[in-house]
Amino acid sequence: MKAYGYVRVSRDEDGKKESIDTQRRVLDAYAAERGMTLIDVFEDNNVSGYTLDRPGFNKLKELIEAGQVNTLLVKDLSRVGRHNAKVLLFLDYLADMDVRLVLMTDNYDSQSDDDTIIGIKTWYNELYLKDLSKKITANMRQKQREGLVIVEPYGYIKAPDNKNKLLIDEPSAQIVRQIYNWYLDGMGCLTIAHRLNAMGVITPSMLKYQRQGFGWKPEWQHNDKWSPTGIKRILTNDAYTGTLRCGVSRTPRLKGKRGKVPKDQHFIHENFMETIITREVFEEAQAIFAQRTKTNQRTSGNQKVHRYAGLLRCGDCGNGFTARTRRDKKGNRVGVVYNCTTYYRFGRKHCTVHSLNETAIDDAVFGLLETLLHDGSFCLDEIERRIDEETIKPNMMEEHRVKLESRIAAKKEEMKDYARQCARRLIDEELFEELSLEARDEIAVLEKQLALCVVEARDPEAEKRQAQDCFKRLEGIIGSRVLTQADIAMLIDHIEVHDTDVVGMYNVREVRLTVVWNIPELGMRVAVDNASKTFTKKHDRINWLII
Repeated sequence: MKAYGYVRVSRDEDGKKESIDTQRRVLDAYAAERGMTLIDVFEDNNVSGYTLDRPGFNKLKELIEAGQVNTLLVKDLSRVGRHNAKVLLFLDYLADMDVRLVLMTDNYDSQSDDDTIIGIKTWYNELYLKDLSKKITANMRQKQREGLVIVEPYGYIKAPDNKNKLLIDEPSAQIVRQIYNWYLDGMGCLTIAHRLNAMGVITPSMLKYQRQGFGWKPEWQHNDKWSPTGIKRILTNDAYTGTLRCGVSRTPRLKGKRGKVPKDQHFIHENFMETIITREVFEEAQAIFAQRTKTNQRTSGNQKVHRYAGLLRCGDCGNGFTARTRRDKKGNRVGVVYNCTTYYRFGRKHCTVHSLNETAIDDAVFGLLETLLHDGSFCLDEIERRIDEETIKPNMMEEHRVKLESRIAAKKEEMKDYARQCARRLIDEELFEELSLEARDEIAVLEKQLALCVVEARDPEAEKRQAQDCFKRLEGIIGSRVLTQADIAMLIDHIEVHDTDVVGMYNVREVRLTVVWNIPELGMRVAVDNASKTFTKKHDRINWLII
């Protein structure tokens, strides 16, 4: 009699159980004792039994489909798989294909034995795997809490003598720094990717493949090419500031689709490794990224993003502005001019030109910053006083939260008392259900109140230092008279442009700028009175308005 065999082992599932060779010997011995000829044995080494999509298993099914398998020998049912429903379907499939299944250590032969016990065995095998998965997950999460390095970020390598220590890989770290420099200089992710590809810089996937023999999934394509998505990952990864972030993704169920975990549930280990970029550079990049995402800024070709692109809004038609580069007769760049997009596309019948020179906008922003700093709007003493006032409110909220948790715990203990009294027959079941329902309703109300008491941990001194650093930064910007793209992204939410009734040179109306600030450290706590802070200063047809 001719037969085929199948063996499988998974390191995670089976621990120190039989190896592939041990299972093969069991099959050979069984076949020899019964006079069977074992034609071939298909194997899957280190492959989970929760899926039936395995290389060796698929080859076996191809032969079954071709009608070449009459008898299949397997050590036990868990080698076939550990997914209850899928294994039962496969057993039905074997019956339909008239294939005899023999499980040696389970003492089962589909040709002569009852199938009643099979359902219980498949259920137990799946239960074992799920329980093991929970233990592995719990162990992994504990290691993540302690700061486990699973995959080193691009720009780092694991220390040869300590796999949980990260060292800077200078060649790739230099690429990381260059990416940040280009981005802060106005380039987009696609432009940066094109430039790296043109330079022949090796991608993180190919670098990992060279070092470790793997670096991507089989279905991925173009692993040797930089992409905008890869650039974005580097620009938004705070690992380059020395922070190890663990538990960023999770599989909700066994072999399910991996999903992202909310940031407040990450395990964060600051100052875990040496920094490749400073925290200031990283925050500048995040500000630019947030601004470009919000305003949907895009570059054309390999050009840089214009500094005020996406920030200017026409106060008359509501559309944005189109930037154009001005050049002299020799083709040299002499400046950037912004015009209302509606006017630019459809003409003056639909809106007016609202023409703005980039240097004039810079002067307007500098003038507004100087006014805010010098007239006391950004008064550090006042900001620190408000921080202290706002810190009191969370403390009161925290006391209320503790009281609610105590009341909920007391109500749950009360329900347990009702259950004990019912068990002793001190109260009947009808009264028990009535009292329990009342307690559950009260708990539901208290839990809703508790959900509203989520208090974010605050550090008043850190907030004050942050405000002081921001104040110094604003003074530095004014002193240097240079507005970088990062400065603009961190300072300004948007600028509204309105025509005025004043007609200037070339019969063009002067415009008024309304700057809406975006300064979390100061702007959220500084209320600038519109009426008292409105002033006019003519400069290249611009009136300034602070809000």
